[in-house]
Amino acid sequence: MDRVIDRTATDGAVLDRTESDGVLGRSLLCSPLSTHLRETERARYVAWNKKRGVTCIHGGPDTYTPSGSYRAFAVATDTRLLFVVGGDGSDGDRVFSLPYSDVLTVETTANFLASTLELVAEGKQRWQFACRGDLDPVAGYVDEAVQCWTRAETLFDRADDRVCEARNAVEDGRLDTAVEALDAAETHLADARDHLGELGPGAVARGTAAADDIEHDAADTRGRLAATRGARAHESARTAWDDGEYAAAYDAYERAREAYQRARSLGVSDLPLEERLATVDGECEQLARAPIERAREAADAARAADDEQATIEHWETALERYRTALALDWGRDRRFDGDPEQLRTAVTDTATAVVDARRRVAQDRLDLSDWLAKSGDEEGARAALREARDHFERAHEVAAELVPDRRDRTTEDMASVAERVARLDADRGASDTEV
Repeated sequence: MDRVIDRTATDGAVLDRTESDGVLGRSLLCSPLSTHLRETERARYVAWNKKRGVTCIHGGPDTYTPSGSYRAFAVATDTRLLFVVGGDGSDGDRVFSLPYSDVLTVETTANFLASTLELVAEGKQRWQFACRGDLDPVAGYVDEAVQCWTRAETLFDRADDRVCEARNAVEDGRLDTAVEALDAAETHLADARDHLGELGPGAVARGTAAADDIEHDAADTRGRLAATRGARAHESARTAWDDGEYAAAYDAYERAREAYQRARSLGVSDLPLEERLATVDGECEQLARAPIERAREAADAARAADDEQATIEHWETALERYRTALALDWGRDRRFDGDPEQLRTAVTDTATAVVDARRRVAQDRLDLSDWLAKSGDEEGARAALREARDHFERAHEVAAELVPDRRDRTTEDMASVAERVARLDADRGASDTEV
């Protein structure tokens, strides 16, 4: 068996053996190397020696040598350097694991008998493994793996920093900054996985485990970001509702619902998301009824008013609200209660009420103008005519747009005002006098 085996160029038998080849096979290990590998871990190089074992220098040197005919192995996997020293004691083989993330430097030295792989690890530990094969390829691979892990860990640290930045931004209400930081964190994590993917599935699996806490924090931060967006949309919905912008309010409620649901799906558990969702649903149900209910409230107030000006104002408010309700989306996916045909009838009826109320008040002002003119109060008569004209003009505008069968009457009404003005002018002898 070769002293240094490139696992990419041979089969996996070496990992499953406990004895060497040949008639006089010798024991290699108590347990196969494969039993010491994690499920996804992949071995790239395997090197062995007979008696020199492995040495760890930390203060004083400690050398672990195989007993009897057993051997010592160094296995470079995609996540670590594994030393397995065969033994026949009660504890079986001795196993030492050196993750690449702990390795600071790697090099080889050689003489005419053997080459030695030397590594310096965290804590100033120095590991030495001698072999009569060429360990340069092993050292090259380990060095590459160490650099790969270093780059990955740097990216993990950057990702963690950006998640912290995003969390602070959410707390400060800087949501765009939070989104940018979280996106950057995801990019760093993806890049780290790409680097580890160059080594193998074991490296990816270990890197994923290392990134779990970061990803958990990122998901929690995205959840809180979504919850904050939901709260803002919820407030926007209420403001739009108060302003009578029902479609905008409904859109905002939908955004709030989606944001709260996303926060819930991302595992945010310390916020009352279910309560907020229930509130949104309840307010949406009320919003669906609001356009017609508010219009009916104004119409009822107009009928109950005993002041002519209040009656006009309530009818015009009701007309505006019915028209607003009619202008809402009445497609297949209806958001609001009501029937379009009934609303059109309500608009016509309310417009008629506006026209009639204006005409009644205007007629009262005409009668007052006639009485004042007969009493010799020309200025008072003209003031009453101005009020009458304003009411007739408004009635005519509404009739022309919404109640065509009232348009002729309002035209006649405005003509009657003009006649009275002309009469006053004639009596005064000033044909160019304006009301």
